[in-house]
Amino acid sequence: MLDSKNVQIVDSVNDYQDAIKLAIEPLIEQGYCDQAYLDQIFKNTEKLGPYYVLGDNLALIHAENDHVKNSQITLNLIKDGVDFSDDHQHIQILIGLCAKDGNDHMQMMANIAKIFTDQTKVNNLLSAKDKNELYKCFINGGNL
Repeated sequence: MLDSKNVQIVDSVNDYQDAIKLAIEPLIEQGYCDQAYLDQIFKNTEKLGPYYVLGDNLALIHAENDHVKNSQITLNLIKDGVDFSDDHQHIQILIGLCAKDGNDHMQMMANIAKIFTDQTKVNNLLSAKDKNELYKCFINGGNL
């Protein structure tokens, strides 16, 4: 589900809002979802807090599929990380997800869980030297 052009490595972002935009705007630009999807993520965040922070170093940026046209993800490594709130960990890996239906969402979650429950695999992602290496590591299940 990950297209190599949707992998980014950046040194830093200004704040969590910029991090969310980094993760979702490529999906809007490519027509996988529309601007209302990004707006919904921000509305949900205001109401619920950072519901998409799944654990150490991982945020899965997503919302309901009302504004999704096709399924796709982005993979983003922020070297300096970003804080989503005072209570949540410093996040370096953001996955932007738009899933057309629940089946796409659940399969992707299962694949992501296999990577992020293994610290060695997470470390492999965090140590990627460039976006090509990050892409290859991710599609190989976190293995270099």
